[in-house]
Amino acid sequence: MKSSHLILSTVLLSTLLFSCSSNEKPEGEGEGNDTGSVIDTSSTSAGKGDSSTDLQRWFGDRYGPEAGSVVYDVTIGETTTERTSYFAEHGFREAHYLNLSEGKSAPQHITVIDSGKIVARGPGDPRPLTATWRPDPNQSLPNFRHLTDDMRQLFQLEELSSKEFLGKECRGYRLKIGKSISDVWVWEGIMLYSEIKGEPGEDIPPMIVRATVLSTTAPAEEVFHLQ
Repeated sequence: MKSSHLILSTVLLSTLLFSCSSNEKPEGEGEGNDTGSVIDTSSTSAGKGDSSTDLQRWFGDRYGPEAGSVVYDVTIGETTTERTSYFAEHGFREAHYLNLSEGKSAPQHITVIDSGKIVARGPGDPRPLTATWRPDPNQSLPNFRHLTDDMRQLFQLEELSSKEFLGKECRGYRLKIGKSISDVWVWEGIMLYSEIKGEPGEDIPPMIVRATVLSTTAPAEEVFHLQ
């Protein structure tokens, strides 16, 4: 079971699906300090321009609904776990809660993206990990409502046939993220279904992410703050 959870968290982080970079750089000198960590994004291949402009292009008017939440089933092989994503300000603020085991008291990996700052915390982390967001395929999906030529090129994006999920007509796209290929279907910019697999020769287990509940009710403010 532990290995399944490791695969789930590793694949979700590496493909992002709204998460953060996995390159962690401790804050301060030496290892084992208890002052928190900074996720090192200085070596990313994109995001060298004006950060405020990049944020608006990638997160501005990202989702049609102003606020809401989506519950997902995340399946790898015979293992299924749950992820809940909350958003506000049309996607400019997001929070993602990934359960890493069964049960109501399951340990969670939590990621918050708010105004260009990424904060993540998993079980056993003494302090949250923090980073400044950059427009990079290992840090965020593109803005499907306002796709630019740069976004299409960065993800090697291809358009797929439309499909219906949760009664919504969804547009389909194929993206290359790291060493994985993701087929995603989105409604009003919100991902409702995705199939993720590794490139040929890559040992990445296939993963399916399926939305089971979609709500456009504004979430409570506390979901955007790590406990």
